Amino acid sequence: MENIILVGSGGCMRELLWQIEEANKRLPRYTVLGYVDLVEDLAMDAVGHCKYLGDDDYLVNLPMKAGVVLCIGNPEKRRELVNLYRQNPNLYFPSIVLCDEGMAPDYTIGEGSIVSRDCTISTNVTIGNFVFINIGTIVCHDSIIGDYTTLAPRVTLCGNVEVGTGSYIGVSSTVKQGINIGNEVMVGAGAVVVEDVDNYLKVVGVPARPM
Repeated sequence: MENIILVGSGGCMRELLWQIEEANKRLPRYTVLGYVDLVEDLAMDAVGHCKYLGDDDYLVNLPMKAGVVLCIGNPEKRRELVNLYRQNPNLYFPSIVLCDEGMAPDYTIGEGSIVSRDCTISTNVTIGNFVFINIGTIVCHDSIIGDYTTLAPRVTLCGNVEVGTGSYIGVSSTVKQGINIGNEVMVGAGAVVVEDVDNYLKVVGVPARPM
């Protein structure tokens, strides 16, 4: 069993905790030591079995080896925390794949990335470092997802799509085959992207247009 510590205490963290526990019922793999956040979240009492360990200083000074799982949807916040936690050589960032089926054998995944349950990752897909792929997302063939990007629930990338670093693709949005999305792009919920999107833009609507 691999010892892991979850970072965050919001809905994203509770959702991932549930997915990890469900995955462990089928194939025991992870021991969740607890969670880290700026303050203890009293709402976590409802999940009582996940212990509050402390704030960021707990991880920065942790004297033992442990995997850190960033349960945070915001790409920039993930990047900030990775840079902080790298001060401690005892910490590492495992990639967590929680879907039992729907994963082609030739996908690749980088450090610290998360693939949630009920996703489909097709053939020759490249997932970068610290990518967060949420529940029910579909990534079709030959797509590339850059570091620190977040795909919200039910996103569809329709094949040969390239997404740059630090972008956020909103819930239930669709990206047409062959589209390139730049760095730090925000795609609004339910958008349909049919043209390339330059760096740092926010696009919304059907078809998606810059705001």
